Amino acid sequence: MTKPIVKAIKPHLYTRHVKHMERASMFTYNYANMDDYIKEHYYTKTREQIAHDLNEYVERIAYRIQVLKENKLLMHKLEKKRLEAKLKMLSDQHLALEAEIRKTANKLLDA
Repeated sequence: MTKPIVKAIKPHLYTRHVKHMERASMFTYNYANMDDYIKEHYYTKTREQIAHDLNEYVERIAYRIQVLKENKLLMHKLEKKRLEAKLKMLSDQHLALEAEIRKTANKLLDA
């Protein structure tokens, strides 16, 4: 079994609740697998779909999404869409500038 990705990046998310109680560790909820699934599917599925896939309550999924956002492991869906649009716009501008440079270079070489 592979080590959970989010747990490897931010292990402090999972040690906070049982640090002071050694015997309580067997009764704590393991969020590591849920967090990995959320991180992988957050931008393509709704909270309800993720909750259904994991057989969890929607409120618990919403709470974990909030925790992941606070720790900068997820960004808002709208923010991601805006950044993707900006990246596409900058890429298009870059291609247009390269074409203009090639055109100018060809004119200079022909002259």
